[in-house]
Amino acid sequence: MGANLFQGRIYHYQVLVAIASARGHAPTLRMLLDLHCPREGSFLEAQVILPGLDETRATPLCLAAKNGHTGVSALLLKRGAAPDTPDDSGRTPLSLAAANGHVKVGALLIDHGAKLDGQDVSGRTPLIWAAEEVHEDAVKLLLEAGCDLKTKDKKGMSALSYAAKNGYRGIVEALIKCGAPLEDRDVWGRRPSEQARHSGHLAIAGILEAAEKERVE
Repeated sequence: MGANLFQGRIYHYQVLVAIASARGHAPTLRMLLDLHCPREGSFLEAQVILPGLDETRATPLCLAAKNGHTGVSALLLKRGAAPDTPDDSGRTPLSLAAANGHVKVGALLIDHGAKLDGQDVSGRTPLIWAAEEVHEDAVKLLLEAGCDLKTKDKKGMSALSYAAKNGYRGIVEALIKCGAPLEDRDVWGRRPSEQARHSGHLAIAGILEAAEKERVE
C-alpha cells in the first residue's frame, strides 16, 4: 500500500512536470523541481502521455523542444535532463525542435552535446525532418553544426529528396552547396532531381540536374 502510494505520487509529479514543460511554464516547472520532485536527471527521463495535450509518450525535454520553449528546455538541461533521450517513436528533442522550426531550442540542444544524426523508427534524422517540414533556418543550423548529409530514411529518402519533393529552393540550394549526394535513389528508384520532376517542381528539377552535370564535369 505504502509503495503504491509513493509510486502514485511520483507519477503525479512526473505528469505535472511534463505539463509545465509542454506549456512552457518555467516558474511552475522550477517550483516542482525545487520543492517536490527528485532532482536526479533520471527522473526527467520518464516518458509520459498527456491526453488532450500530447498523445506521444515523451520526456519533459521532448515536450519543451517540440513546442519551442527555450527557457524551459534550458532549465531541464541544467537540472540534468539528457539531451538525446527520445520519445516513444525514437525522436530526440533535437529532431522535434528541427521538425517544428524551433531554431533557438535546436541551437541550445546542440550546445549541450545533442547528437546531430539520431534516427527515429522511420529512419529520419533532425535534418531530414527539417527539410521535410520546410524549415530552412533549422536546416542551415544543422548544416553549420556538421550533420550528415548522406543519411536516408526507411523509404530511401534523404534530406535533399524531401526538399526536392517539396520544391523548396532555399533548402535545395543549401544542401547542394554543402555537398549533399545527388545520385542517391529512394526505394522507388528516384534521384532527388527525379523526385522534384515527379512532384511537378520543374524549376527545382532543373537546378538539381544542373548540379549533377557540374559535379560530373
